[in-house]
Amino acid sequence: MKYIIIVFFLLISCFTFSQSFLKKEKNYRTNSVLNSGKWVKMEIKKDGIYKLSFSKLEELGFSNPENLAIYGSGGMLAKLNAEEFPSDLEENAVLVENNSLLFYAHGSTDWYLKNSSRFSYTQHDYSDVSYYYISDVSNQNRIATENEISENQTKTINDFDLIFQI
Repeated sequence: MKYIIIVFFLLISCFTFSQSFLKKEKNYRTNSVLNSGKWVKMEIKKDGIYKLSFSKLEELGFSNPENLAIYGSGGMLAKLNAEEFPSDLEENAVLVENNSLLFYAHGSTDWYLKNSSRFSYTQHDYSDVSYYYISDVSNQNRIATENEISENQTKTINDFDLIFQI
């Protein structure tokens, strides 16, 4: 009897897993963003905010920096084929300010919490750099600016949670 119950639950779990796996449809774009416009590839070595001056962009052949976009996602593709991944380059948010483009880019390393209280470090298996692309094909994904808060502070916080101390 015990054997029948175990087999029954195994069959139900296999059926449930296969149904949920089959229901995931991947939506791919009909055309890549790379099929039109001017593109320049750039190398990113580590995470951070990067600045491209308008004069540098003009040297690269872009005449109107206001209409430019940065594409890429950095890091490594998923190791398992079943994991979700973008089917095309994704446009990064860009801030146009003081005759320059500012954007955040991921390098080839990553730090993340994996269901624990400790950070886990991963290095790209095949490259020491990530690649991003500058293009004149843009959806105008811009970083919005906010007004400065001019009010005086209303509350002082003196209590903090101590997570780890050496």
